[in-house]
Amino acid sequence: MELPVNEILVGDALEVLRTFPAESVNCCISSPPYWSLRDYGVAGQLGLEPTFEEYIDKLCTVYDEVKRVLRKDGTCFVNLGDTYNAGRSGGWAGGKHGISKPENAPNQSGVNVKNIPTKSLCLIPERFAIAMVNRGWILRNVIIWHKPNPMPSSAKDRFTVDFEQVFFFVKNNDILWYFRPDGKVSDRPPAYKDGIEGLDWEWGTRKGKRVKTSLWQGFKYWFEPQYEQCLTECNAERPRMGQGNQTKYKQKRTGRTWAERKAAGEPMRHGLDGAAAYGSGNYASFLGRNKRCVWTIPTHPCPEAHFATFPEKLVGPMIKAGCPEFVCKKCGKAREKIYDIEKSTDSTRAARGIKRQQCGPDGDSQFNSGFEANSKKTFIGYTDCGCGKEFRPGVCLDMFLRYWHCRQGRRPIAA
Repeated sequence: MELPVNEILVGDALEVLRTFPAESVNCCISSPPYWSLRDYGVAGQLGLEPTFEEYIDKLCTVYDEVKRVLRKDGTCFVNLGDTYNAGRSGGWAGGKHGISKPENAPNQSGVNVKNIPTKSLCLIPERFAIAMVNRGWILRNVIIWHKPNPMPSSAKDRFTVDFEQVFFFVKNNDILWYFRPDGKVSDRPPAYKDGIEGLDWEWGTRKGKRVKTSLWQGFKYWFEPQYEQCLTECNAERPRMGQGNQTKYKQKRTGRTWAERKAAGEPMRHGLDGAAAYGSGNYASFLGRNKRCVWTIPTHPCPEAHFATFPEKLVGPMIKAGCPEFVCKKCGKAREKIYDIEKSTDSTRAARGIKRQQCGPDGDSQFNSGFEANSKKTFIGYTDCGCGKEFRPGVCLDMFLRYWHCRQGRRPIAA
């Protein structure tokens, strides 16, 4: 069975998922109904269970089926919000549209949760994440979606909540295949020591000895790193240790402040101009720093559609990071991007004023392994599985359809 792409399938999420073939989806991005916050007027709907234990069990059962249809190298992102226990004297959380059965509100809306104090958060997202891990999912990140324009709150006894959590799960932590710098792919662990220097292996140091180190990389699941500028308005005044001249505080090796160097138009770091340090050009790894887990993204109003639309800027990094652009139609392997990496050398480190003992024993570059502050990455192509077949885009699934807001309008997307 070939999955319908760019189509909306109407039905119970669990039942529809059961019709999908195993390991047919590359990525899943969804936001299930939050517990006891909205009534959609559908009998047996997810989200109005009498207890949060039942809600989490039903939700995890849906994701058990997601795990079945997700490829071994697949990824899963779940956006989930929390619920307050309002207590017996509170009203229900059905919103302006109310709920279908007001007589059941005390049990359905979270206003009378046993064993949780009144006004306390029920910790639904955390309980869900723990239940998912107990069912075999691997939780790689908890992403904080920070909303600079949150829903106003009339509460006078707490802070206004301006964030939601997005959980990043994978189902596999074992190496599925290997690839080397020229794009060659192998299903078996390569005998790199008998291979070609510069393609299969290179010289490195281990415990002070010169040894052959493999250039082959193992592939466990699809994840394409996303980057952001190193120097931002938030961290420019006082960045972390090790960012050298990117600070207003005087440095021992220059004697000048960050502000003075910026005003003079001088490099913020060795070999970089001021514009590059701000992120408008190449800097650090020439791609930027690895994207952090706090994403500041405003919500977008959409009165004629779903009242809680996904901002495109929220979904974009998930798709780019978790869903491959090219997948082999025969073997299903995703094409990894290949970069030519020009690493820092001892001479460049010396030019930046770093002493020899900071580079490792006997002045070698052992200190650099795993952290090349000035490594230059140049994109040169993709890995090739060798099947000789065409490639298709990865399939991204949303079981709980949300409208993804974009500049051209609103477009519902489902796999």
